Amino acid sequence: MNIHKTKEQPSYYAVLTAEVRYSKVLKPNEKLLFAEITALTNMNGQCFATNKYFAELYDVSVETVSRWVSHLQKLGFIKRTIKYKEGSKQIDKRFISLSTPIDEKVNTPNDNKVMTPIDEKVKGNSTSFNISSLIENFYPNEISLMAVRDSYGDVNNQVLRIAIQEFKDAALNRDKPFKDIQSGFRNYVRKGWLTSFTVKQTHSQMRGQVIQAQNKPNLDKLALQRSMKKLERANG
Repeated sequence: MNIHKTKEQPSYYAVLTAEVRYSKVLKPNEKLLFAEITALTNMNGQCFATNKYFAELYDVSVETVSRWVSHLQKLGFIKRTIKYKEGSKQIDKRFISLSTPIDEKVNTPNDNKVMTPIDEKVKGNSTSFNISSLIENFYPNEISLMAVRDSYGDVNNQVLRIAIQEFKDAALNRDKPFKDIQSGFRNYVRKGWLTSFTVKQTHSQMRGQVIQAQNKPNLDKLALQRSMKKLERANG
């Protein structure tokens, strides 16, 4: 069955996955854009609509659409591929693909069965997302990185990478998937469930204690000198 769609012929159904629907960092219009992309995705899993097309569709600027697309890509919900004209840096075409393809049964065009209830299999496909794919592509956004800094201070990249992998392993083994992976990561951080961070913090505290002990005699001496000067001024 050929379900190829162009910008003039989007699928009747758009898909708003649980990960996108419950995301606390996506704006409502970014969620709407994601749904529109699913409606325009063809049988090869590609959407060729331009930012200008989306801008005209939603009556916003091209720059605004560009920010929405960039945010969806940064969070791992979509992927962008740019092809350049041969022998130049001029863009030939840009297409968007979903991080996880939507079942084509969800994206069937409008037909005379459109008013019938969606069967359970299609309903499941339209409201679920391949969580494992999102987890594998997970990287903390700025809000999540702020949570790391608030809890553990500046963490080097190596420790961060180890902690991210630790979280991915834990997320993949959960019986109940996260409604929002970013908030799930922040919860793990704040509750101290990622040992990669706690070990780093322990080492940091130990180094701080050593430095403090080494500097204590000098600090005590400086405090005594200040006290003597104050006493001399008072008696002078």
